[in-house]
Formats: sequence, structure tokens, C-alpha cells
Amino acid sequence: MIDTKIIETKKDHYLLMIKGQSLGVFERSDLRHIIQIIDNGI
Repeated sequence: MIDTKIIETKKDHYLLMIKGQSLGVFERSDLRHIIQIIDNGI
């Protein structure tokens, strides 16, 4: 499994990291949308 971390940076904003690489800070709704798109594609 890939090392994935979601770190809260401020209220409703999260830093997404995969394999030690930062993919950026996302609002909670945007992050949920990204996860939904990935899940639907599997």
C-alpha cells in the first residue's frame, strides 16, 4: 500500500501527501470530490 497522509492545516483545509510528495492543500469538499472520482474510476 502507498504511504498516504492527509494532514489538517487549518479548519476544513488539508494537505494531501502520497509517498512523501505533497500534492497540495485542498478544502474538505474538493478532497472528497477527488476521492470520489478515484473511487469511481477503480
